[in-house]
Amino acid sequence: MSIILFEDVTTESILQALEAEGKQYDGLYVDMDNAPERKYVKDKASDINKLLKALDRARIDKTKDYKSQVEAEAAAIKQRLEDANRPFSMLIDAHKKKRDAILAEEKRIADAKEMAVKFDNDHEFALLMDEQVMWEKHLAEENRIKYETQLKEEAAAQAVEEVKADIERQKQLLRSNEDARLANKEHLKAINNYILEEFISYGATIETGKAIIRAIAKGDIPNISIQY
Repeated sequence: MSIILFEDVTTESILQALEAEGKQYDGLYVDMDNAPERKYVKDKASDINKLLKALDRARIDKTKDYKSQVEAEAAAIKQRLEDANRPFSMLIDAHKKKRDAILAEEKRIADAKEMAVKFDNDHEFALLMDEQVMWEKHLAEENRIKYETQLKEEAAAQAVEEVKADIERQKQLLRSNEDARLANKEHLKAINNYILEEFISYGATIETGKAIIRAIAKGDIPNISIQY
């Protein structure tokens, strides 16, 4: 197919030259690790890619007036350009895969080293943590024993104080009972003396009066009692 509409983008002679150059590199070994050779390949691919972009732009611009012709011619040129670019693209893709593989291996090695260092650090940290845990358990046991001992001592002291307090209450109760007994005895004595004095005033002797009072207190004389 002759190039008519896109002569402002490229020409038949340019395409043939690019195609011929591309065929020279089709299946040819190129050392992509060699900077000059790699630059040459990339420059050739860049030139063809620029033509592809210019072609797409021109195709869009010319489509309105020459839609069918434009599409057919553009497709044919595009195919020829892509075919011409394929050897270069394959070399670039192969080099990229190689570099990606190298970088992936370097990352794998770096990650493995990092994991090894982390494992060693984690192991050392775990040992330190074990020692820390054992020490904390030891301190906790000591504190527990001290606390229980303190509770026992406090309970014993409290028990002693409670016994002392109970003894004191018993003493106070005994003293109170004794005071009440003595007070009651004095009260009974005072009333009995008063009654005795009355008996004596009516002519009874002291002994007779005491005997009568004792008999009344014991209930030996019916229907008579003393109101204390």
